[in-house]
Amino acid sequence: MSVWEYLASTDLDYNVAMWQYPAGSTTGMAAAAIYDGTITGMDSTNHLTLSTQTDNSLNGHAGRAFTLSGASYALQGELVLVGDNLYMVYGTYAPTVDTAGVTAFLADFQLTT
Repeated sequence: MSVWEYLASTDLDYNVAMWQYPAGSTTGMAAAAIYDGTITGMDSTNHLTLSTQTDNSLNGHAGRAFTLSGASYALQGELVLVGDNLYMVYGTYAPTVDTAGVTAFLADFQLTT
């Protein structure tokens, strides 16, 4: 997994992560199943609760937008599978943060592959 960090502070982080799976390993798998597994892993590992999720698309690729919430922070992000690469763009933030910036960061993200 590779992670690129755009902004980091005590109350707000913007990141992009990419998992590069072996060639052909996601062939025949439903993207929705991959998204479900990824989100389930994040909420159970980090003691977060899934608040919202919706199907979306990014540069013509089917994706999933989601929000996970916890007592001290939340994570809002989008997942998109392109070939054997899974991308996740996300913001983590404290409850006191105005989420307009997170929403704008997610909206601005584009794939250039």
